[in-house]
Amino acid sequence: ENQENLLKEYFASQMARAARAETAAKVFAEGVIAAAQKGEKLQDAVDRLSKENVIDELQETALEDEERPALEISRAFTIEENPIPTAQSETSPAVLAFALEEDDSVHPQPIVTRTGFAVLQLKEKELLTREEFEKDADRIIAQLQSRKAEQVLEEHVAEAVSRLGTVIMNPKYIPDESAKDSSSNPAEKSEKSAGE
Repeated sequence: ENQENLLKEYFASQMARAARAETAAKVFAEGVIAAAQKGEKLQDAVDRLSKENVIDELQETALEDEERPALEISRAFTIEENPIPTAQSETSPAVLAFALEEDDSVHPQPIVTRTGFAVLQLKEKELLTREEFEKDADRIIAQLQSRKAEQVLEEHVAEAVSRLGTVIMNPKYIPDESAKDSSSNPAEKSEKSAGE
């Protein structure tokens, strides 16, 4: 019983520590955003807030740590790409970046990532040059075709729903619950049958 209580205390303290760290990271990111919105450069804000949030005895170690807040500038990207691969927001960071109007403007909320938070700042919007387009034409054309196909399908479905009314699924085409559990690989099905 004593070991069980010690284990519970340990896990509770670990969970509390993680929650405090997440809150501190979000407050830090919000502070960087507020500083940037007042005109401070992101790197200066990150450096200043890092120093302000670490006690003097630990400053040298903390400011050299790999996990410290860091500034990363992505390469140029299109609206189809994701400049923050670890982002967990519902809206693509690229869409958020393209919604920003002026160079150096900052998205007003931190972006939640798998490892913490990111601050999104628009460096600049520039049109693709002919040379850049020709260098990457196949990929760009494929993205544009994909986007157009999705748009046409969405419009077609919306038009069909508005014309025909509510869509009712034919039960014949809805998989039953047992189908979710069964394998789609015939070899696996025969192995399961033989082993059961």
